[in-house]
Amino acid sequence: MPDSQPEIVICAAVRLSDGRIARGHRHHNCNRVIREDWLVTDPSLSDGEQGFMTSRNRFVGREEAMALQLSAGIPSADPSGYRSRELFSEDLY
Repeated sequence: MPDSQPEIVICAAVRLSDGRIARGHRHHNCNRVIREDWLVTDPSLSDGEQGFMTSRNRFVGREEAMALQLSAGIPSADPSGYRSRELFSEDLY
């Protein structure tokens, strides 16, 4: 049965080239996990793609994340509103 709730963004995430995904409040929190908890020092791994995790446990890029938020009618938490076609973690909380 399809999920009747709209898919929304729930947190920031960084996906490494080896497929691992670090989740966090903001992207810098994800990078801390990668460096300090996972001890990743190889630049080819640690330069991950910034994106977001959704309510359906999917990693999405910044533009798809923005489209999900707009489709669900969720305004930016930033008093200035959304800044561009890409979502930023400041837009979440």
